[in-house]
Amino acid sequence: MFKYNYLGNYPNDRENGWSEELQGVCSDGQNWYFTQRNKLWKFPLTYDLNKKIKKADPEQGILMTPLEGYLAMKGAYNHMGDLDYYNGFVFVPVEPANNMFRARVAMYRAETLELVSYNYLNSPKGPWCAIEPRSGLLFSSAFYDVDCLQVYALEIVNGQYLITPFSHNLFLYDEKGNPLKLQRLQGGAFSRRTGLLYLVSDTDSNGGIIVINPATGKRVSRIPVDYDPTLLDYTREELEGITILDLDDGIAPGVKGQVHLVMIDNVGSGDDDLYFKHYSVPLESEKEPLPPELGSTEIARPDKKMYVANQSPSKMEVHSVNCNRAKNIAPANQIEFSSLQEALDQGYDGCYYCLRPFHTR
Repeated sequence: MFKYNYLGNYPNDRENGWSEELQGVCSDGQNWYFTQRNKLWKFPLTYDLNKKIKKADPEQGILMTPLEGYLAMKGAYNHMGDLDYYNGFVFVPVEPANNMFRARVAMYRAETLELVSYNYLNSPKGPWCAIEPRSGLLFSSAFYDVDCLQVYALEIVNGQYLITPFSHNLFLYDEKGNPLKLQRLQGGAFSRRTGLLYLVSDTDSNGGIIVINPATGKRVSRIPVDYDPTLLDYTREELEGITILDLDDGIAPGVKGQVHLVMIDNVGSGDDDLYFKHYSVPLESEKEPLPPELGSTEIARPDKKMYVANQSPSKMEVHSVNCNRAKNIAPANQIEFSSLQEALDQGYDGCYYCLRPFHTR
């Protein structure tokens, strides 16, 4: 069922002005979005990525925004990861410089790359994030020893506030149903066509591109990647971000195929060298029918109450279920909500402590 063919690199072994510390890639179907360690870029799909450019050029549709301001928190957050596009926004995981803080997910307006909002993940590590397009659930993970993925019930409130309450863990299994543990997870992307989740494991033996059915957590296939991860004591070539987009129509110069993977070479003088790898995966081609043996990849948004409110007329306040003040509400006065927007629409005020942006009284 799962066939693939490596098509080559484009750009190939290229220092193109923005390849240094390149981390992630995604697309909205009309544009590429890339992250460096501390910058977010936007290029039209029609732009030749082999050209060298070091700064934004709005006339060509090329935008760039740096990691700075309150998101960077004076350097406490310094590492953007593999990103994703969803409903007009670009979502970028941002890791702290040390384990004192939790990783963040930043939400940028895709049209302008304006930073709109951010919220927290449950871990100091957030090397990648991917949003399942049908359910709107956000997935991420640790970097090492990954036996499960963290799933968050992403919510955009009033079109400008990002809320990321933790929902559940998705445990991983191999094709036979045995527990699966992945190393050095650098990237992840969902297919809008099949619903499969493509993960990037930056290890040469059992890694490469790992394809997961998100409905079961089972590995469907593995696409090995031929690369050289070590040179003496240096990390030489690194697999980074990934995106799924059928580009056999020729709209993107030099690029074909459906699966697109960033690799950088860290060794040598100058900037890191970019190898943008492309794979033909017929299963992800719009021209091919979906095989029945694929099975269901659909995942439902869990019917889990994320918020609890005090419906006493003198209170009318909503809290995250994990807020200490929520635990003090008398059972007779409790009412539960699956989304914050639902509670706000019914006139509840946000808790001053856990939902401060929505506290108005």
